[in-house]
Amino acid sequence: MALRRLLPPPPNLPRVPFPHLPRPALPRRLPPAPAPALLPFSRRCTTLSGAHSPPEPPRRLHSLHAEVAALHRAARYAEARERATEAYHLARRHFGASHPAFASAANNLALMHKRLGEAEAAARLYAEALGAYRAALGDEHLSTATAACNLALLRRDGGEAEGAERLLEAALRTRQKLLGEAHEEVASTRQMLASVVARDPARWESAAALLEQSRRGLEAEGEPEDEARALRLATTLNSLGLLRKRQRRHAEARELYERALRLRELHAGECHPESIACLHNLAELIRAEGDEAEAVALQHEILRRIESLAAGPAR
Repeated sequence: MALRRLLPPPPNLPRVPFPHLPRPALPRRLPPAPAPALLPFSRRCTTLSGAHSPPEPPRRLHSLHAEVAALHRAARYAEARERATEAYHLARRHFGASHPAFASAANNLALMHKRLGEAEAAARLYAEALGAYRAALGDEHLSTATAACNLALLRRDGGEAEGAERLLEAALRTRQKLLGEAHEEVASTRQMLASVVARDPARWESAAALLEQSRRGLEAEGEPEDEARALRLATTLNSLGLLRKRQRRHAEARELYERALRLRELHAGECHPESIACLHNLAELIRAEGDEAEAVALQHEILRRIESLAAGPAR
């Protein structure tokens, strides 16, 4: 999975690139949730004095952010949590609890707690980050929207569907207004919202409508050629396929799975974990339709790809 992009920084605050970790090989949840992002520490605070050398606290925050990012990439979450905790307290002391730099530090510490399974601490920190962004930048800002999504996904996973839905609806409105209907982040937010709505079988059709809207936005200019956009479309199609399978609309599900698989194989490679996940979903659908022979053949293909993936990177 796939991850992924950073949330847009506040005005005049250049972003610091940070890649996301891959998702598990065979995700089954509808839809797979985009992984939360580390938020970039603002460079703006290093130039307030007009000097070339930043004051010590901002310089230390930059250093801590880089350490947290590196440790996160290496999946050394306990060590990353220690550095993120130091950054959190330093940002609070130096900037206060209503500054984007503090919001970024709180978000990053929340992510480390989440990675370590410490949901209560993560929820408190995500809420702090959201409150700080709202205070500093207002409700209708992209950073505020991303912070809301991070908290919403944690609440969703903790069974707080109603609270998660409200946060995602607000984030969707902000992203629609600032980015437009065809933007990938709007599609991503609809996928998250669908994952909450779909938890109630009585609302499966509402979830499907959200995914169809996501699909139409991504296809607004035809079949996407951009890799990131194409892979986002593949995720939407796969998620919609899972939902149609639940509704026993197998013909529609198969068409969606097959198209998602083609896009994954084209843009990520046949041995990519997401391509294997699509193939797995297709095999399960074919088994549900009663074609055991074809399902077994696809399972053998899945095993071949997994062995190839284990042997080394393939594209």
